[in-house]
Amino acid sequence: MGWHVRYTDRSLKHELLSPEFATRDEAFEAAWTLAQEKNDISAIEGPDEELVSMEEISAWFDRRASRKGVIGAIRESKKPKKDAAARAVIAKGAEARGKAKTAVDEALAGSPATRGEKATRKRKLTTLPNELKPPEGRRPPKGRR
Repeated sequence: MGWHVRYTDRSLKHELLSPEFATRDEAFEAAWTLAQEKNDISAIEGPDEELVSMEEISAWFDRRASRKGVIGAIRESKKPKKDAAARAVIAKGAEARGKAKTAVDEALAGSPATRGEKATRKRKLTTLPNELKPPEGRRPPKGRR
């Protein structure tokens, strides 16, 4: 005879017995999973009708929760690195656009053209050619505006 978990399924409002597990650790992991699914654990039974105390189960759950907390904290600490990389790319793009605009302004600054001619030239340099523009009446796909 192996290890079993006795638990109460809240949705069925009935006490149930889990399938048999070969090891004590498997039974504890199964109890943890059942508890995460909002079931109430009432006992873990071993071979020869050995019962694990609720204090021991609670202590194991606390250790398991802190282990999961450490792993979760490690995963969370990795996320800002990805966000930082994305922010760096966005900043580089903004910097490149700023440099391009400055270069256009500088190119037009020395020109003997009138203000209107400079504005027209600047629009031509900074807008998309017709073959790259989306057709009239159609919007570009989301995320590509």
